Amino acid sequence: QDGDLYARFSVPADAEAPVVPVVAPNFVGQHSPYHVHVRDWPSTKVLRTGYVQSPTDYAMAGPRSDAVEPKLLAPRLDAEKFENPPEEEHLRPGETSGWVPVGQALDALNNYHWKFTAPVEMGVEFAIPDGRGGLKTVRKVTVSGTTLFEMPGCVAPNRGLEKILQERYWLPKIRTQTEALKWLLSEVKKFPEKGSRPERFLIYGIMCFGSGLQHPEGRELALTLGDNTGVGQKGNKRALVHWPDPSLEYIKQQDLEDIYIVSYGDEVHLPPFEPSEEEFSAWLQQKGVRYEGPVKYTTDRNDPLYYYSQICAKETGLKHYAVGTAEYARHGALTWTNYSPHANYLVTDIDYVRPFKLKALSMPGSEDYVWQIPEFSIQVMGYLTSGLRAGAKYHDMPIYMYVMPHSPGNTPRDFRLSFYTCIAHGVKIIGYFCASPLAVGATENYVATDDLAMWRAIYDCTRQVGIFEDYVVDGHVREAKVGLLLSSVDEIMTGVRNSTFAMHNNERKAIYYALRHAQVPVDFLSEDDVIEGLAEDYRLIYVTQQWLHSNAVKALTDWVRKGGTLVALCGGGFLNEFNEPNPEANALYGVGEQSLATDPDLLKYIMEPDKPFLSKQDLPPYEPFDTVGWRARTEKLSTGVMVWKQTLVPADGKVIGIYRGGSPAVIEKEHGKGRAVLFGFFPGQAYLKSALPLRPPDRGATDDSFTHFLPTEMDADLRKALVDDFLPEDFEPPVTCSVQLVEATVIDTAGPPRRMAVPLMNYTGKPIERLTVRIRDVSRPVAVRSVERGKLRVRFLDGDIVVTMPLELTDMLLIDF
Repeated sequence: QDGDLYARFSVPADAEAPVVPVVAPNFVGQHSPYHVHVRDWPSTKVLRTGYVQSPTDYAMAGPRSDAVEPKLLAPRLDAEKFENPPEEEHLRPGETSGWVPVGQALDALNNYHWKFTAPVEMGVEFAIPDGRGGLKTVRKVTVSGTTLFEMPGCVAPNRGLEKILQERYWLPKIRTQTEALKWLLSEVKKFPEKGSRPERFLIYGIMCFGSGLQHPEGRELALTLGDNTGVGQKGNKRALVHWPDPSLEYIKQQDLEDIYIVSYGDEVHLPPFEPSEEEFSAWLQQKGVRYEGPVKYTTDRNDPLYYYSQICAKETGLKHYAVGTAEYARHGALTWTNYSPHANYLVTDIDYVRPFKLKALSMPGSEDYVWQIPEFSIQVMGYLTSGLRAGAKYHDMPIYMYVMPHSPGNTPRDFRLSFYTCIAHGVKIIGYFCASPLAVGATENYVATDDLAMWRAIYDCTRQVGIFEDYVVDGHVREAKVGLLLSSVDEIMTGVRNSTFAMHNNERKAIYYALRHAQVPVDFLSEDDVIEGLAEDYRLIYVTQQWLHSNAVKALTDWVRKGGTLVALCGGGFLNEFNEPNPEANALYGVGEQSLATDPDLLKYIMEPDKPFLSKQDLPPYEPFDTVGWRARTEKLSTGVMVWKQTLVPADGKVIGIYRGGSPAVIEKEHGKGRAVLFGFFPGQAYLKSALPLRPPDRGATDDSFTHFLPTEMDADLRKALVDDFLPEDFEPPVTCSVQLVEATVIDTAGPPRRMAVPLMNYTGKPIERLTVRIRDVSRPVAVRSVERGKLRVRFLDGDIVVTMPLELTDMLLIDF
């Protein structure tokens, strides 16, 4: 009720005829922390003797009876009588209406659009209660025609809320669209100049998805922020369209001259197409699959041919889209679908690798909505992007990522971290979807007009691309020596989705976090990569699956004998593609028997069966249902067992860890020059839990909220046991930082000219005054500079280059040879 708002309307004396002003909330711009969907709110007609609201299904809350003296307000009139008011009820030239309560139509949670239609040029005056029964004017403006106002969710905050708004956000202001755009443009022009508008690295979504580019101020604002795809781009082949039909008949009907990106769908994956019996049989023969028994396509999970049936259906669907993708490629256009990460941030072979390897799509892509999910850290954007890079590598495809500056919702810090992290792991095109101010935005995809800190982040990041784009567009993320295995067999047999229980993906994410915290680069590998010999140069591979293709297990065994280290976590691939026991897995780990059991109290934490396990929400209160004592290379550890527990009976493997009751929990077996280690539990979950306080998993819009909390207190001993103890003794990361939670990658450009970029992302949550970065095996460069700080002094040490510099949040080293 502190948000009561009133308005009155004045008709100029020289108006030609009486008028009826109409006001209506537009309800564009509702956004997180919570979506509020509203329909059928009434418009309000303002008459000489009062006001009337059109009928609605919703009961309208009226103004507080004690807020303003009734004699000051226009009376509410009978809606049935005055829905179509007679002319004598119209406001006449020279008249001013009474005060009309309009606060009951405010959202109260979010700023939004409010539409006023004035048949002639009129005066509009807004007021709020003065606390003494009267009204205090807060805004006067003259308008004509249909005017869209940007209205604060709370126009009249009480003193406590006003203090919070001033400290954390901004004070409420009532503006027209044009006023808001002019104000924002003037403020953006005051930002310290950074870089230049990029030319080669494309940025989509500045002033898109709304009416922004219809205004001259909006177009100028877009260019000032660094837009290179929206304003004045006709003829430059920049257009992005949403055309779901990949058929040649449809494509031939389209004008493709300016089209650069074609989306087959938003927040979807490409669907499978059920093959005929003949197609399925022919596909099996082509794949060289030997099966003794009748060959028939099936959807029965218990049928031995279920995996092959489903993978055939997937590839049949991909083949359908590949026809359209090839045709678009002939016209110089890329195809993609935006992969939604909600809620598991799930990376799979089925969707992150196979569609790109088979050229069903020519550009991998996903989106950043981490602030809406209780995910461990915004650093997960590197996990997603690395997964996309696993599919892009076969045909050197560009990666597109939505990095969203939504406000309220995201924060400038996390937006910057996401932006640089995505680029560090291979992204070459970024879309904001969208960097439009609420004043001209649409739906929930906007940036609060007043959020100058976010606009500064958009301005800085976009224009910094102009500094480093040549190093990124022409470069490639250096291949790692450590891999995370993906399994299409496990994905199909478990039926895992972003909306289902996906603990093996959770553990894979945990290992990813641990590796990146230890500054170890990591790639994703598919079963086919292992089978086809593409993993030969990797030194360490982590496995988090119950099912694995039998040929992959055989290939991994050969890889281990040659010197590789294989680490399996509560799985190990003991079932094969026919859903039968995989004896090669038993031999690989030295295990005679094994079985998997679920924590009997699991539903205390996820509440419903087969729902996602969310790190920040479910790990802090989790009480382990067993413990493991195990000996790492340097010391003995004790770790809690959560979610799943694998009972292990050793054969010729060595027991190096035991459960609380004394039964085997960790088994190790040497093969030739290498070894395989099987954990019967999820040590990665214990690693994540060690850094998470017990707090409500809110979706606040500040860095203080838990959704934006950056974990920093992970168990260092456990991280060493999960990462360092399995790395080869001669392993050295290509780049190391003196502060462990600074993430870095290397992007190489073979040239000419030869270049190198080293993105830096500070995940400590605070500025670093003195950071030392060491880049190994680098011949003497011609120049080393920083995007933020320009030319840097460099030391040379044993064939490495060493740079010492401050790091506030993000930066990138640019090295020329």
